[in-house]
Amino acid sequence: MSTFSFINPKLLRLIRYLIIAVLAYFIDMGGYIFLIKLNLEPLVANILVKVLAAIFGFFAHRRFTYLITDNKNIRPHAIRYFSLAL
Repeated sequence: MSTFSFINPKLLRLIRYLIIAVLAYFIDMGGYIFLIKLNLEPLVANILVKVLAAIFGFFAHRRFTYLITDNKNIRPHAIRYFSLAL
């Protein structure tokens, strides 16, 4: 039995989604600021952190938001996810 079994499963999924989205945002913005302070070109810094945040988002949402623990069908899922991320 889950610790949060009293919470509606859809609400719990939404909460997990928002937590991962906020973390991805911090990777994006924090990484950008960090790379800019290292005198990296803004466009390059932006592209790098967007890619890193998207990779983090894909794996974190897969594992923590949607509770997918196996790697079955990961390729089509990744293609759809990164197509939308573009």
